[in-house]
Amino acid sequence: PVPKPTLVRHLWGLDPPPRVDNTLQSKFSRLRRRLEQAGQPAPAPIHHRNGGYVLDVPEDAVDLLRVQALGGHARECVRRGAYREAADLYDRALEHWSDDPLCELGGAWAESLRQECSGLHDGLLARWADAALALGQAAQVDERLSGHGPTDVLTFAHMSALVAEGRHADAIGCYGLLRERMREAQGTEPNPRTRHLFERA
Repeated sequence: PVPKPTLVRHLWGLDPPPRVDNTLQSKFSRLRRRLEQAGQPAPAPIHHRNGGYVLDVPEDAVDLLRVQALGGHARECVRRGAYREAADLYDRALEHWSDDPLCELGGAWAESLRQECSGLHDGLLARWADAALALGQAAQVDERLSGHGPTDVLTFAHMSALVAEGRHADAIGCYGLLRERMREAQGTEPNPRTRHLFERA
């Protein structure tokens, strides 16, 4: 079970609402309704046990766990050289994304989880691109990654597709956008793998 103080800290940090118990119960009521709308049998399986709360559902009913499992299966396929199957599994994992997770919640914990999920998404998309490039699908990778945010992992994947298509100038431009963003935001440079690809281009 997740203890109530932990939930309160995650949801409101050091500034909980005055009637925090009532507010927390209200949030659980809304969560139960959302789960029932998503197909969970009523009453939704949120239980209070030993001073905390438990979401009692199978692992494959939780999007994050299902995505992680699909990513794990896809990596196994890559190790076997089954790139078509791997690309399909990465696609299935990526289909679970729509809006940012926990977009209705503020606070440092929710923001940290959103950033973690964003990194997971970018990693899955980059691994899909690796599998697709192994299948000779550079054009599809270029199309899917055009307009992506300038993150290192996605820029490397996009540059790889552009180089495979012989579009070296575009790959260099893609690198330039990443380097500019990283210098402005963090005062850092792209990682050595991405720099090496830039030098090859």
